[in-house]
Amino acid sequence: ERSGESVADPEVLLRGVPAEEEHDLIETLRDAVDEALERASEQGIKDPDRLEEFLHDDLANVVYSKLKRRPMVLPVVVEV
Repeated sequence: ERSGESVADPEVLLRGVPAEEEHDLIETLRDAVDEALERASEQGIKDPDRLEEFLHDDLANVVYSKLKRRPMVLPVVVEV
């Protein structure tokens, strides 16, 4: 909560993604989560709701750039 840092690797669940693309996309999304959290921390964003919005926008853009689809993206931030 204080530092805004992640204490665990992000969990990524996908549905409806071709199996041959799933592993690469999961790794790409995990990297995107780490980058987004780092930028959010630099901007002083620590509120879980704001972090979820921040993550949603970044992850939706990553998925679209890879798949050219706009799936539902539901980031969940758990405060510890």
